Amino acid sequence: MGYDLQKIPAQALPHTTYQQYLDRDRPEPAQSLRERGNTDLGLADVDKRRYIDRAWYEQEKKIWDHVWQVTCREEDIPEPGDFHVYDIGIRSFLIARTTTGAIKAYPNACLHRGRKLRMDSGHADKFRCPFHGFTWSLEGDLMHIPCEWDFPQVKADAFSLPEVHTGTFAGWVFINPDPDPMPLEQFLDPIWRHYQPYAWDQSYLGVHVGKVLKGNWKIIQEAFMEAMHSLETHPQILASVDDFGSQYDVWEGKPHVNRMMGAFAAPSSYVVDQVNEQEVLDEWMGRRTDDKEKFVLTEGQTARTAVADLKRKQVEAQLGYPVPDLSDAELVDGWYYVVFPNFMLWGGYGPNMW
Repeated sequence: MGYDLQKIPAQALPHTTYQQYLDRDRPEPAQSLRERGNTDLGLADVDKRRYIDRAWYEQEKKIWDHVWQVTCREEDIPEPGDFHVYDIGIRSFLIARTTTGAIKAYPNACLHRGRKLRMDSGHADKFRCPFHGFTWSLEGDLMHIPCEWDFPQVKADAFSLPEVHTGTFAGWVFINPDPDPMPLEQFLDPIWRHYQPYAWDQSYLGVHVGKVLKGNWKIIQEAFMEAMHSLETHPQILASVDDFGSQYDVWEGKPHVNRMMGAFAAPSSYVVDQVNEQEVLDEWMGRRTDDKEKFVLTEGQTARTAVADLKRKQVEAQLGYPVPDLSDAELVDGWYYVVFPNFMLWGGYGPNMW
């Protein structure tokens, strides 16, 4: 792209804030985008021990016994008998679709000797321990004890698999091992409210990519929670992603939820003086400047509005009905929500990753 990183100006403020982008959008953006989380987090340094101290980490592992955490998608267990093995730290859980179609979760351990009931996700009509053969139904009821006469103290109605709290949101399946958790809807606020118009429960898993990274889990998560790294790490996107003008939200009383929103098909403040709108569009569309088939902006049109118009046509073709009320931001931009400890998702109709 035709910009020189050696000429990048020292910027004190963004040339356009995210809310100013919304002011220009067509039509008026969803109210959720106008909502601001302005909690003051202070300026104190973060204690480095939370990233490098083994004792801190050992204490931190207890978190997973007391929080809502995403385990899988509902389409991972679509039919009765389908189950998903969810491992976190030293814990393992079975997320099962029961015979009635309900979703239940159990610690993945035989109540006799603690052997894992299942090592991998799959399908079963019952959970039979591969060590001694103790067997439970999909509903968690005890079905069979081998050599039952040797276990007169075991009463079937008191030997069911213990249940773990479950909940679903827009196709995701959550569990919380805590015996008295806050409601999932409250835990996911404001995301629960923000995503009501977007029918995410009708989405599906297109591809899953897994990677093992050597590093503290929070360091890895936090690498994706901001746009500040774009200048050094992704300089190739500066002509079409306004990293500098990103908005960050943390809501009062909800320290485990935050949001980042950034304008796409718009130039960064770092290079705004080095590109014109046509070049922004070319960069966003991935087209060379000598490409004869490139999209050409009309008078008064911006790259952002042109991309939104194209995206609207794509979305309407996919959905099969018009979406006149979707704003440019909902069609184009990147919104990134993080729910501590392990739920991270992009919103709108742009990069739908989680």
